[in-house]
Amino acid sequence: MSFVDTLESLIHRQEETISLVKTIELGESLIAEPICEDIDNDGTKELILASEQGTIYVISSDYKLKAKFKIEENLDETESLFIDTNTGYSITHTPLVEDIDGNGKKEIIFGTEFGTVYCIDSTGVLKWTFKAESAIRGGISFFDADSDSTKEIVFGSTDKNLYILGTNGKKKKIIKLNSEIESTPELINGNIIVCLNNGEIIGISTKGELQWNLKTDGKVTSKPKLMITEEKEYIIITSTDNRVYCINQNGELEWKYETEGSIYGDAIIEDIDLDGYPEIIIGSCDNKLHIISDQGSKKWDFTTDFWIVGSPILMDINTDNKKEIVIGSYDTNIYVLSGRGEYVFDYVPGISGIITQEGGYSEIPSDDPGQIQGKKLWTYKTKGLITGICSNNNQLIAQTKDGRVLWLANKISHQQ
Repeated sequence: MSFVDTLESLIHRQEETISLVKTIELGESLIAEPICEDIDNDGTKELILASEQGTIYVISSDYKLKAKFKIEENLDETESLFIDTNTGYSITHTPLVEDIDGNGKKEIIFGTEFGTVYCIDSTGVLKWTFKAESAIRGGISFFDADSDSTKEIVFGSTDKNLYILGTNGKKKKIIKLNSEIESTPELINGNIIVCLNNGEIIGISTKGELQWNLKTDGKVTSKPKLMITEEKEYIIITSTDNRVYCINQNGELEWKYETEGSIYGDAIIEDIDLDGYPEIIIGSCDNKLHIISDQGSKKWDFTTDFWIVGSPILMDINTDNKKEIVIGSYDTNIYVLSGRGEYVFDYVPGISGIITQEGGYSEIPSDDPGQIQGKKLWTYKTKGLITGICSNNNQLIAQTKDGRVLWLANKISHQQ
């Protein structure tokens, strides 16, 4: 964009906002991040929510309740003495939504604080359950975990076991590890990658043999992610020790990137600035969103007023064929940022630090000319603690801990 074009965009700029389309109040607390999937193969995505009180909600794209499942445990007299029914049914991680039996409709599989795994169909009818020995706080995965050419259901528990189940919910294998598991296992490069509460990252073959082990300095609750760059494959993992780890196929550390706060959410890996190389996008409890190069160096960051605990998402909210980065902060704001950041030009009298390469503008210049900085496009203030975000088509969906679900969309108005 030329200098003249940039000035023109400031004078005749297109102002956009995100505004509220719909709100639903569930009356139950939400801490598991939401997910949108076409669960019944009808061509439209549904919103799937999981509550701390043990309820699964399936909401259609026209905001109607499509299915609902409420956990009811049959506790014996001894169990009822030790299980808090207010928290024992709690679902703390995004459910797995997969067509595990190949009938064209997806199942919802999730675990609870009580240690039970539930599988329900697209209408909310229970198909089967499986009982682990302790709480299931991480996510459930679906991949071929034993090299038998069929996919299994795989998850960890605070009982220190990695469970491998058939699609009928029957136990196939249990691998005993040396620490509690609150992360989501993943299959990468033929190995099952499991992250433990004692900070270990472990690679296990599909035969159940330990391949490698790498130690971090904090509990790891995130899901391992694959990063492919220059025809090489790496594993990206975040940790509560404030760091992002890049590990090669042999389990060796390639680099680590340090923030100033714990990292709980998963990394997002994508070439967001279209330079031909993937970026790692993470939120941290140092109140910042961090954009990191594939070599482990800072590209830019953006500061909010409180922690960013959940994972960011990427979406084209304004249909301009460019993806934006969306984050929910514990400061109760939703932030929509330019995926490319903004480059502050060298000094131009009167407007240095304001004009950007994309023709936008900053409210307050925060970096020296010649620096890339985070470019905020829009914010939306909510009335509660944001615990998760997802997208459906061009709508942004946010949930708050107190059970409020908000649908937001981009609105465009032209000003002269």
